[in-house]
Amino acid sequence: LRAHHLDVETVRANWGEPPDLDEVERLVRRGVKCLAVIHNETSTGMTNPLKEIAKVATEHGAWVLVDAVSSIGGITLPCDAWGIDACFGASQKCLAAPPGIAPITVSKRLLDEVDPATVDGWYVNLFTWNRIRKEWGDWHPQPTTISSNIMYAFHRALQLVHEEGLENRIRRHEIVGRAYREGLAGLGYSFFTKPEYASNTVSSAKPPKGVDAPDLIARLKKDHNIFIAGTLGPMRGQGIRIGHLGTQAAKSYLETMLTALAGYSKKAGVTGAEAAVDRAVQLAAKAG
Repeated sequence: LRAHHLDVETVRANWGEPPDLDEVERLVRRGVKCLAVIHNETSTGMTNPLKEIAKVATEHGAWVLVDAVSSIGGITLPCDAWGIDACFGASQKCLAAPPGIAPITVSKRLLDEVDPATVDGWYVNLFTWNRIRKEWGDWHPQPTTISSNIMYAFHRALQLVHEEGLENRIRRHEIVGRAYREGLAGLGYSFFTKPEYASNTVSSAKPPKGVDAPDLIARLKKDHNIFIAGTLGPMRGQGIRIGHLGTQAAKSYLETMLTALAGYSKKAGVTGAEAAVDRAVQLAAKAG
């Protein structure tokens, strides 16, 4: 936003906590034109209460822009019902397609209220895409040539979403997300956010005492060929982050992951690790 020469004011919150709604309302009451928010914050494994945040903004006439890269297709996100004016996703996360496409939704209100003459750029200008879609829609609805293989892959990924059913897909992510959290808790892990804000697509957790997070990440890669990420920002080096989204939101992935982690928890003196894994696997099995 600052790259487009906009005046930006940040609503700050502690890591792992959502923004204070009163603070959001204070800003939009002052005439803020647009509220930009991340739906699913992967650094801490937290899902923002987007419905409530958007309600505050729309009640005061502010546009709502949402980064839904790690949530679209895996977490409930009814853009129209919640008053989302622009939502930006990604093909390679919950939709389980190759990277290279950013699905976007734009409200009619936003298109009607923005003056095209004030928008910078051409290729990343949505007015360009909208105009070409209308003028060339029957043969070339994009302003440039797009990778055909990525488009075919994305189309197939969306077919699979349709076959599974969006509600079923979201439910699968919910069940597997809960299974990961219960399994990790049973292995002695603690989380960076409260349960009511826990993400169903990414788990961010601190290992039990005696387990070093960076060392654990390296050992998982070397000994088990499992790749996970470390925590970021002020929690850098303190925890691990596990993505369980798209095709990876499944019992088989969870069982492999937690079984590997259980060995390190047992060495650190955590009791009941195997039972914790079994309970999590049984829960994840309900996802289908």
